[in-house]
Formats: sequence, structure tokens, C-alpha cells
Amino acid sequence: MHRRTAFRRLLLGCLAASLLGVQVGAAPAAPIPVADLVEGFSPTFLYLLSPDGRYVLRRDLRSFDLRMFPVDANGEVGSPVEIGRHRIRFPVWGRDGSRLYGVGVRDRTPLVLVIDPARPKAKPREVPLPGVAGRVIGAFLHPARADRLVFRSFGRAGEGIWHCGLEDAGCESVSSGGGGWRSIIDRDGRPAARHRFTGEGVEFQARTAGAWKAVGEMETDRHLAPVTPLDADGWGLALSNRTLDTSSLVRWNARTLEERTVFSTPEADLQQVRLSPDGEPLAATSFPGFPTTTPLHPAVERALELVRDRHPGPALVNFAAADSALERFVAEVFDEVHARVAHVVDLSQDAISELDRSPAGRFREDFSPTRPVRIPARDGLALPGLLTIPRDREGSAPPPLVLMVHGGPWLFYRWTFDPLTQLLASRGYAVLKLNYRGSAGYGNRFREAAVGELAGRVQEDVEDAADWVVREGHGDRSRLAILGDSFGGFSVLTAMIRGRVPVRAGVVLNGVVDTEAMVDENTFSAPGQALWAKYLGTRDVDEMRRILREVSPVRHVDAIRAPVLFVTGNADRVVQSRHAEMLAGKLRGRGRVAELLSFPREGHVIARPENVVRTYRGILKFLDRHLN
Repeated sequence: MHRRTAFRRLLLGCLAASLLGVQVGAAPAAPIPVADLVEGFSPTFLYLLSPDGRYVLRRDLRSFDLRMFPVDANGEVGSPVEIGRHRIRFPVWGRDGSRLYGVGVRDRTPLVLVIDPARPKAKPREVPLPGVAGRVIGAFLHPARADRLVFRSFGRAGEGIWHCGLEDAGCESVSSGGGGWRSIIDRDGRPAARHRFTGEGVEFQARTAGAWKAVGEMETDRHLAPVTPLDADGWGLALSNRTLDTSSLVRWNARTLEERTVFSTPEADLQQVRLSPDGEPLAATSFPGFPTTTPLHPAVERALELVRDRHPGPALVNFAAADSALERFVAEVFDEVHARVAHVVDLSQDAISELDRSPAGRFREDFSPTRPVRIPARDGLALPGLLTIPRDREGSAPPPLVLMVHGGPWLFYRWTFDPLTQLLASRGYAVLKLNYRGSAGYGNRFREAAVGELAGRVQEDVEDAADWVVREGHGDRSRLAILGDSFGGFSVLTAMIRGRVPVRAGVVLNGVVDTEAMVDENTFSAPGQALWAKYLGTRDVDEMRRILREVSPVRHVDAIRAPVLFVTGNADRVVQSRHAEMLAGKLRGRGRVAELLSFPREGHVIARPENVVRTYRGILKFLDRHLN
């Protein structure tokens, strides 16, 4: 009798679920609380493993939250000790791991703080930095001497490079001179090469027989980023796209600019290369679709196997640190199960121990999967994108759609855990993140496909992406919103003005709404202006202003009819917040819906967690009003 009653209830439940369009066997995604997810997730941790593998230092780059984790002989991680009160910047382990160094400030004067990891709460020893001028922007252990640190500073005189003793031995300036030069050091910690922007490109010089000699130039939109000091013959490792289509790991010579490929992927730029404490390549990361971590050393290959056993699905695996013996690693993992989790991998024990994890992982049952897609543009170019479908909507009627357009335009969306995407998906929205032509990450040819097309085919790519996702049945054309930040905000407004896709609502985050004003207010740096000159097709400032004036959203107010939410930081030095305020006022004067959310002391990126929470809540409420 009880079995028959239970079966009847199950049958009625299945019938009700069918009538309501709910998949049987999969609970609907619950709306994830905004504050709990945002405050429980930080992607900005720095991990440093001591050379002896006995301690892990973790710093939250958003604050001075600094914690030290002991690691026992079996590779097990102990409880952390908070040492944030020391307010250390640029932490550096000593060569044997017996000391932790960092930059502190006393009475506006920089100094070295020395911490014994066995007594992390004790007051640090202070070592003065006599003569160091300007703001310290970096510190690292001297390449050849364990008793010295190398500091980089920046001040009115330009770059400063200093060698400072760790036992009160004073500081020595080894700077290569002013004039906008940035130095590349050798294994003695001294400038052996340097580069600077000339107005049209990047000039390189090398020191030969004590004198500086010009060795060549590089285009503005190429890069060569050294990752190791130079040897006696001028060779070192660098990430470069100067001679190859994609950013690759190369051996390069500062005296001749010759490059020899060490590792490259033809379909995607390398975004990061992890090195051993001795400068040996360990792993490379790229984003051709799902993240790819490629081992470049047998020890990392085994460590990656252990991590993958724990995380078999799509995941971004970042080998954040290694000990000097390459027996222990810190592996940070981002996925749509744990959000973010870090492990200590111990090869001597063939074991993996959890270091810490994001509290956001408790919402794993409500996360929706994101998969890479390729979207055909009207001219045949394949546009990379990331598509997230609410997990309880697969196979049902197309959900409302949020199309995201990144800024830059020389940035890109990469597959990782994204709180905003998950917040939207948990409320029933499909999300498509578009990497339009001109985006980074996919090589020079893909990026240069945007030359002369920032207001043309780049905007057509946005329209083609909206058409594709609707045509494939992943989104409801009648409930389409576009969200963009910075240059992406310009694309949101341009899509509304062009009117070729039915935008129901637009979200503009620190967006460019007055393109002409950006030139007049000189918000471009000199290299930035040269980059814009290439992509606009002119170096003439008046012509640049004319081109941008024609496409400036503030000149096409009458064509913007759908509701718009503007989010601005009042301390934004890239895009002045007053432009969004002015456009919102003009729209309201025409009876349109224009909402404004402004934050004092925020810049071009809304960064403070409490303001991120307010921003995301504002976006969700705005979309709920206008798409549902």
C-alpha cells in the first residue's frame, strides 16, 4: 500500500514537472546570493612556496591579508598563521627558506622587513634602504648573491634599480639612466639591455663594452617580455610575439634580437609561463578554448596528473609556486565545482593536500557549465566565445540572453570561474561572452583583423554573435541584453544605435560614451595613442578626433531607445564618469530609461568587494525589470 502511494506521488510529480517545463532528475538552479558569492570568492591570491618546501605564504592582492601555512614532512598543510599586521609588500623568500623578506614603510621611508618563518608573529627585523628614491614597484632576490635584494623604483627621474644588502650593507644604484628607459638585468643584477617607446615603436639597446648600442625596434602592438636575467652572451627567456603569430616562449638575444622558439601553440597565445627558482621552464598556460596547462618539465607532468585525478573536469590549473628541489608545488585550480581551490602537491609522497579553498564552492549545486564555442562572422572569420546555459534550462524554451562584450579592445575573455556569469545563470539567463576580432589571446592575425574596423566589423561581430546564439536556440531574441565594460560599453551603445539586433536593455560599465573626448582629454598614454593610431588608420590627431566624433554615442542619443544602466567609478582616469552622467541626463530628457550607479574612489574597474556586490545587485535588478 505504501509502495503504491509512493509510486502515485512520483508519477504526479513527474507529470507536474513536465507541464511546468522542468527537467525530471535535475533540480532547478537556485538564485545564488550575490554577497555570499562575491565575498566568498577572490581570484587575486599570490602564493610563495619557501625554497625548502616547509612554508607557503599566501597574500590576498586586494589587501594586506597575509598568511603563512606550515607544511610537514608528509606534505600535509597545517593551520595558517596571520601575519598581515606586518603590512609587507613584495614578499621574497631567502634562498634557503630560513627568512622571508618584504618591503615596508616607516615614516614614508621604505625599508626591508625580515621575518623568521618559525616565529612569524614576532616583530620583524628592520633593514633601512638608504638612498632608494621614488616609489618601490618591485623587489626580488639578487640573481647571484643571497645577501642582497634588487629593488625597482619609479619617480620623477624615471626608473631606479638598486642593490641593497640584507645585513645593513647599504644600497647601490645601478640604474641605466632616465629618458623613459626600462632595464633588463643580467645575472649580476645589472642593466644589460633596455627599451623605451619612441613615439612610433619600441627601441632596444644593449650594453656592449660599457656603452649603450641600438640593436633594433619593435612595433607598438607587439611585445617582448623577458622572464629571466640575461647570461654573459646576452641570452635569456622571454614571452614574445615579435617574430611569431602567437605569443610564445623564446630564447632571445638582447644584442641581436634573435629569437629561438622554446614552446609555442599556433592556436592561442601563451598567457603565462611558470619558472623554477633557477629560471627553468616548468609549465605554460594558454586558452584556445578550455584552459590548457602544458608541462614543460617531467616533475610538473607528474604533479599535473595528481591534480587532474582530483579535478577531472574542465579546470584552469595554475602552478603558482615550486620549491628549489622541484618536489613540492602549489597548484591553484579554478573550476565550476570548487570555484577556487589551492593544493600542495608533494611528489616525494605522491600526495596532494588541500591548502585552502573559496567559500563560494558551497554553491556548487547551483553552478552552470561554461563551454567554448566558435561563432561564424559574416565574412567567415571564426570568433571564439564562451557560452553558459542555465543548468536547468537545457532542452527547454530559449532563456533570456545576456551577451557580454569585453573592453580594451585588446583584452579577451578566458575560461575560468566567473561570479557574475554564475549569478546570471542561477537566475535563468544564458550568457555568451564574445571575443570579437581585435581581442588578445589568439595571435597577431586575429587581433589585427580589427585594424580600421573598431566601429565597423568589430561591431558586426557583436551582431553576428547575437544572431548565432539565437539561431542555435540558446537564447530568446526578444529578451536580449548586452553588457560591456570600457570599449565594450561603446559596443553596447553602438548596437543600440545601429538597431540591427533587438536590444531590450544595455549595461555599460565604465564605458566609452564620448569617444572624441578621450582624445581631447588626452587619456591615452603615448604608447596607447600609437596603438589607437594604427587601428584607426591615422596618426593625425585631428583626423583621429573626426573619426571618433562620427561614431561617438553622445552624438546619436535619439537612436538609443532601450533602457540603459550606467555604472561608473568617479575616480576613473581612463573614461571620465561625467560623460556617462551627461548621456544619462540626455536620455532621461527624451523620456528614456537611463539608470546611473556611481562609486566614489573607484577607478576604471570597480574593485572594492562591497561595491562589486552593489554593482552586481544593480545589474540583476535592472535585467529583471527589463527582460522578464
